[in-house]
Amino acid sequence: MEVTLAFLADAANTTASQKLNVLGMFSNLGVPGFPYVHPIMTLVVKFEAGPAEAGTDQLVEIVLVEPGGQTVYSIIPEPLHLPDDHDQPVEVLLQVSIEGVRFDRAGPHAFVVILSGEAKFRVPINIAEN
Repeated sequence: MEVTLAFLADAANTTASQKLNVLGMFSNLGVPGFPYVHPIMTLVVKFEAGPAEAGTDQLVEIVLVEPGGQTVYSIIPEPLHLPDDHDQPVEVLLQVSIEGVRFDRAGPHAFVVILSGEAKFRVPINIAEN
């Protein structure tokens, strides 16, 4: 399984017809000072899996690392179920609402998407003091 798309936004949702709606996609965040607690953001991650992985559950972990690589926040959503699409590649969209993340310093941070213990994708977010 691979990550084919990942980003941060103020909000995101999926319609009944599987259209993704996104509000306020960003990779930079200006804050008034430190420490700063961001009220809410949404991490959107799109996975693509081959037919051999269809019908399985995958463990996904998301961690926030600050400059220097230290993990400061961790999320383990429910196991991600890959539907069985009869020998076709499978796409799955994960939307994670992240509330109350604390940033203690400026600089390049990243949300790291980890699948089965392996870092698959980094979603950068640069934090700067206004």
